[in-house]
Amino acid sequence: LKLKNESGSYPHIGLFLTKDRQMEEGKLIQNLDEIHEIGCLGQIVHVQGVQQLGMQLLVAGAGRVLVTGVVRNEPFLTVSVERLNDKPFDPTDKIIKAWMLEVMSTLKSIVKLEHLFKEQLQTILNQVDVSNPGLLADITTSMTTADRSSLQKVLECLDVQERLS
Repeated sequence: LKLKNESGSYPHIGLFLTKDRQMEEGKLIQNLDEIHEIGCLGQIVHVQGVQQLGMQLLVAGAGRVLVTGVVRNEPFLTVSVERLNDKPFDPTDKIIKAWMLEVMSTLKSIVKLEHLFKEQLQTILNQVDVSNPGLLADITTSMTTADRSSLQKVLECLDVQERLS
């Protein structure tokens, strides 16, 4: 399995939520109407072959992307994308700081109460750049049990203060 490029790193991939929550797993996407136009740019971190199942990827989120066009539909949908950035914000804003403190406090409380996820949560708390409110909002959102629609709304939100709340 050769996925690495000439520089020895894995490529980036686009991850998009399907609009049809009942879509069968493994079905190839061939039409732009089947996915949301805003998705996640993912950096492939690790690839592992899995017997008869294909491969397993470990992907780290690297930002948001907007579909700008279709490159081809066969054998599967390939799209062109544009990277999206958060709206400018003041990192010293008192409301943003208050939300960040509340989110971190809640996470620390969960670490104390939830033994099943303690190691995972502790790792996240140690690795999250607390000076990056957008990343903190995204990571904590990914840990929720929110429905598909709510998760997509967060992904589409480029206002950091709104995303934190």
